Amino acid sequence: MNARRIPAGLLVPALALALLAAMLGSVFWGRSLSFSDVTAFILTRIPALAAALSVTPPARVALNVLDLALPRILTAAITGAGLAWSGALFQALFRNPLADPYFLGVSAGASFGSTLVVVLAGPAAAALAGLSLSSLSAFASALAAVTAVYFIARQRGRLPVVNLVLAGVAVSAVLTALVSALMLFGGERFERIIFATMGSFARATWEKAALAWPILLLAMAASFLFSRDLNLILLGEERAFGLGVEVERRKRLLLGLATLIGAATVAVSGIIWFAGLIVPHLARLLAGPDNRRLLPVSALAGAILLTVADALSRTIVPPYDVPIGIFTALLGAPFFIYLLVRSKKAGSSGRSV
Repeated sequence: MNARRIPAGLLVPALALALLAAMLGSVFWGRSLSFSDVTAFILTRIPALAAALSVTPPARVALNVLDLALPRILTAAITGAGLAWSGALFQALFRNPLADPYFLGVSAGASFGSTLVVVLAGPAAAALAGLSLSSLSAFASALAAVTAVYFIARQRGRLPVVNLVLAGVAVSAVLTALVSALMLFGGERFERIIFATMGSFARATWEKAALAWPILLLAMAASFLFSRDLNLILLGEERAFGLGVEVERRKRLLLGLATLIGAATVAVSGIIWFAGLIVPHLARLLAGPDNRRLLPVSALAGAILLTVADALSRTIVPPYDVPIGIFTALLGAPFFIYLLVRSKKAGSSGRSV
């Protein structure tokens, strides 16, 4: 089915307003807060403006709640944007609709890094300037895993897609086996290992949000500069090369940026399945295949999805905070199956999806 495209001049502002509404709704959803408390909290973070308006600081209870709620909401939004952006990049680079941010071993590498710290460091894996050693290890290990995939797949200065996929499968299999082995030695830390590998924003902090925002925004901005080249690569590598695109160099650069985005999201939130796989499909229906439109639309849609999903995950089964990775998998898997069935039907009838 060829969906009618919504003009970017309308689509992007509409999604931005929807994201703002979702974030504001998440502040109040399931929390006993007043609008005046939230407004006062935000204004007190701008001392000059608060003094000019004679703003009264919110009550201590509201202050504590907002100090926990706002970094969680910000982290959910930027993580959703990053996952969707990275997923769109991977799907374009591999010309594969099944590609996602964890395609080249990011998830397996992050799981290994966080599990290793939990098993070896135990209580010592506590906070380090607001960031857990587990998060830092997950970030470093995810990057190391994809670096290994890159060097295994590289062939005479080129990066064949088949080599990358096979190397990613092999490295992921090895790291997954090592994680299973570490779990055997985890003993009483087994529950912590499971939680560390699940996606959740329950432990979001201002420090984690501050770590994620610069990395993700810089990597997203850098990759957007090459969105035109990515469009040309989608037409075929030989054709793109003939039009002046340094294909192999662009592929390495964009793969590196997409991996950096995926690793940063895992470091602050754990592994969140399907968000980076499904959202680019939805964005493509709205914005079309042009990456100059697709990437920002994917980011906004991903941010909305995880902001709403996070609000539901912490309130749907009170008093439990359901890991958002479970929540998005339960929502995303049926939709993914629907896409596969629809694609199969479209292929059998000769229509384009």
